[in-house]
Amino acid sequence: MRLGMPGQVLELLAPEQHRAAVMVSGARRMVDVSLVEEGPAPGEWVRVHAGLALSKIAEREARETLALMQEMSDAHLLGVAPAAEGQAG
Repeated sequence: MRLGMPGQVLELLAPEQHRAAVMVSGARRMVDVSLVEEGPAPGEWVRVHAGLALSKIAEREARETLALMQEMSDAHLLGVAPAAEGQAG
């Protein structure tokens, strides 16, 4: 299991230093992409943890993860448990 937030690569800032600008939760972050095989390109999605891009991920997976995280955040703020998948809520 890999923990991290989905982030979309905006630009490669210092390719020789493996640094990229990545949009993570609405914030532009400087991220080390040295762990990502075949370095990411602008527009691609990566899983980010503690300033490191751990791996590339598919856009669909990134968007599903972001939607689930938003649902959990909303439920927490409202004090309501999210409905389990497949159950009427």
